[in-house]
Amino acid sequence: MSSETWTNEELADLEETITAARDAGNDELADYWQGIRDGSIPTVDWEDLRVELYAKDGIDVSGQAA
Repeated sequence: MSSETWTNEELADLEETITAARDAGNDELADYWQGIRDGSIPTVDWEDLRVELYAKDGIDVSGQAA
């Protein structure tokens, strides 16, 4: 997800999270959230990941099975 797809509210939440992490002295966490905000760290669609992981074992959990 790139920064163009964030809503203003989501960007404000991310900025608050980044600032809180930096204020707490956790620069690594702040850098992580900044990377997500800037699009250099991809976000994960957890449902897609779940379906993909089950599919590796031949199990269809997509809801698309006939």
